[in-house]
Amino acid sequence: MTPERWAQIEKIFHRAAECDPEKRATLLDESCRGDLELREEVESLLSRASGSGNLVQAAVCSSLDDFGFSLIGKVVSHYRILAGLGGGGMGLVYRAEDLKLGRQVAIKFLPEESAKDPLALARFEREARAASALEHPNICPIYEFGEHQGQLFLVMQLLEGQTLRELLKGRTNDDQRSHSASFGAASRQESALSLKEVVELSEQIAAGLEAAHRKGIIHRDIKPANIFVTNGGQAKILDFGLAKLVRTETDPGVSFPESSYGIGAKGPSPTPNPYLSRTGVAMGTAGYMSPEQARGEKLDARTDLFSFGLVLYEMATGHRAFSGDTGPVLHEAILNYKPTPARQSNPEVPARLEQVITKALEKNRETRYQTVGELRADLEFLKHEMAPRNLPRRWLLTSASVMALLIAGTIFWFARRQSTSPQTLPDLKLRQLTVNSSENPVKSGAISPDGKYLAYTEGKGMHIKLIGSDEAQSVPQPETLKNSNVNWEVVPTGWFPDSTKFLANAHPATERKSEWSSETGSIWIVSVAGGAPRKLRDHAIASSVSPDGLSISFGTNKDAFGEREIWLMGPNGEWARKLFEAGENGAICCLHFFPNEQRVSYISTDDLGRNLVARDLKGGPVTILLPPSEMQKLDNLMWLPDGRLTYSDACRPSQVVPDMPCGSAQSTESASKSRSA
Repeated sequence: MTPERWAQIEKIFHRAAECDPEKRATLLDESCRGDLELREEVESLLSRASGSGNLVQAAVCSSLDDFGFSLIGKVVSHYRILAGLGGGGMGLVYRAEDLKLGRQVAIKFLPEESAKDPLALARFEREARAASALEHPNICPIYEFGEHQGQLFLVMQLLEGQTLRELLKGRTNDDQRSHSASFGAASRQESALSLKEVVELSEQIAAGLEAAHRKGIIHRDIKPANIFVTNGGQAKILDFGLAKLVRTETDPGVSFPESSYGIGAKGPSPTPNPYLSRTGVAMGTAGYMSPEQARGEKLDARTDLFSFGLVLYEMATGHRAFSGDTGPVLHEAILNYKPTPARQSNPEVPARLEQVITKALEKNRETRYQTVGELRADLEFLKHEMAPRNLPRRWLLTSASVMALLIAGTIFWFARRQSTSPQTLPDLKLRQLTVNSSENPVKSGAISPDGKYLAYTEGKGMHIKLIGSDEAQSVPQPETLKNSNVNWEVVPTGWFPDSTKFLANAHPATERKSEWSSETGSIWIVSVAGGAPRKLRDHAIASSVSPDGLSISFGTNKDAFGEREIWLMGPNGEWARKLFEAGENGAICCLHFFPNEQRVSYISTDDLGRNLVARDLKGGPVTILLPPSEMQKLDNLMWLPDGRLTYSDACRPSQVVPDMPCGSAQSTESASKSRSA
């Protein structure tokens, strides 16, 4: 049996194995088209596999001997062929030993007719070279490209494990209910992976894709069968660059090196496969195509992001996002229907993971993730949120004992110090950091966490000064604002913890400070390394950066009372999501992260006035730290990094506290300490 004949049998077998049993006879009639031998071969495979728990794998493995791996025991170049691993339309795959390096590898021999087409040969060699340049731990590397007795072969890393498709099938429970075949729901349920597995594997897949895209290569056939999971849990993307051997008159152009699925294919397949398309117009696997791929349009890297979103959906929910028995039905679903929301299919899926999947599956690629890096950042943020915050009990007990000793020692030290020396105030020294005239005063400023830089604004723009020197640099105006007159505002708590960048809000110069709002404001990020600010978001005002630098808080949705919503987004403006919302006739602003990153404070305004409140990031009851009666006495509230709150007295004569100088700065312990925030 030739590899080409086996490819035809295998293709129909996979279709028949995947479809409902009552539809199988009709499918075989249409696919075999009177070829009785072909139908007998397929039915023979189906009968052998009927009692197996893994239908496809059992039948394929039982028929590998039919190939007759003729090269077993021979030496090809400097490789000794040890055993056959598998075969299909892509040719035969052997296990071999590299006699020079003493390692085992996989060798894939391609169909003989591939070498007979000079154009196909040149394209394949070019892609093999490109794929061999992808040296990344999450991509199966190609070691060598060669030829043996007229047959092309590739030497690849030998992987021990299983494909993601096999991993998902291995989780299937016998008593799982079947999903009806409909748009947005697959016809067959598999077991979803655990959330930890989903995040870890998807992070690795994204890393591999990002490495490929940086080299200018898109895959165009990302699917579970092309992702290998080693026994050590490492994800490897397979078949980069091997999909360029299809000879077609209408090969769609791409901005990266072209690729299409199906080595050795000679034009459109006579039997459309629900999960495989070789039409020459919409290349790839039909159930995992992007909308632009299904339409045969020019492709870029964003097509891989849609396919990756489909894989992510399947890992999280246990079933495919789109279903159908034919390519056209699948294309219709991909183009015009949305899959069932991930959390509806699997309630254990976190809301933020559903957001990642939804954004990856945007049909309009302009609103989809634009780069793998953006998607990876969201996955890393999700992983950070999933990280356990609580130590094991034995560590808690140990820590408690150590803390008790430290507290006791500290009390003893302070007691001795109080008894031996009078309490003295530190010797405060003032240092002037800027020199500005009264006509051009400093409008806003903030010192970096490491104390090295001062970022400030004045009438001539925004500047970054190296503290302790006369060195200062002016921040250039962004190209998009060259013709606009804006006032910059350095966000007081907008420095990132590594002191390399900070946040600034831009406001129209026609507005007074009291009129600044999210309606006309925008958020920008500024680097101390130089360059113009980069815009993160329009119609928003930044409030603060989290202590770990992974979240930015901002206010938006202004009404008569102020901003009504507080949102969070990633450090590059990605993954924006609403955190808190004010009630009717209310406003909310000025979110601050406490050092433990689990609780926040903000100012909430209602009919009674302003409240300083605190609550958990994940929800729960609101704790009032300062009610309106106290808030009206205070101005210029500012949380310090150590958890203390500083403020100034508003100097209202009827409320002046005795012995407290009017307008003096005060401080109090953090509400997290004194008020159980």
